[in-house]
Amino acid sequence: MSGDFNSTLDELESLSTKPGAQFGECSDAGYAAHAGAVGSWPTALPPLLGAQIDHVMYTGAWKTVSMRVLTEEDGEGSDHRPVVATLAPAS
Repeated sequence: MSGDFNSTLDELESLSTKPGAQFGECSDAGYAAHAGAVGSWPTALPPLLGAQIDHVMYTGAWKTVSMRVLTEEDGEGSDHRPVVATLAPAS
């Protein structure tokens, strides 16, 4: 699942139900790709000063191949930056 969770991983991790998960039994693609420090919101701030509140979450059936926050679209009308993740089957 993906979208605007309006929460950082620090806030979501309290809701994890599985060791190593970031939300319920789900992992976060940004965390797995070591890309969680790039802010997806707000576009009015530089990416390294923003908050990563937009997430791509997945279960153990998947693994993260890549994830990044697109900064090229700042100023195009949204106060959020697009988040793009590539997942692959875990097996």
